[in-house]
Amino acid sequence: MTTDPDPAPTAEGGTIADGTYFATGQIWYGQSGSFSLTYGGVRVEIDGTSWEEVEGPLPSDATSEARHRTAALAVSSPTLTLTRTCPSAGAPDSIGYTVAGDDLTLFIEDGGSVFGTTFRRQ
Repeated sequence: MTTDPDPAPTAEGGTIADGTYFATGQIWYGQSGSFSLTYGGVRVEIDGTSWEEVEGPLPSDATSEARHRTAALAVSSPTLTLTRTCPSAGAPDSIGYTVAGDDLTLFIEDGGSVFGTTFRRQ
């Protein structure tokens, strides 16, 4: 994770191809200064309306375990909606996104901050 003092770019949407995606980086927008954080890997399998995610384990914690989540995926460019189905049901979460080639960037707002997480399709 790195920082960028500028606001997050506008989500542009696009066609999300089925496949396996791996997180390649995350930017915390609207933040300045030097900050760098390494986190455990994230893999996402997209198949039509299914989103299966595996996160971790954390490289800094040998006792951590991978977390698995499954969600129903609905796309209305430039927004995708994930509705968690496993490990428990969750409320829908709408997320702006941009597709550029094999890269899928999600713009997630959390506590007033926007984080851009980029995944690359393999």
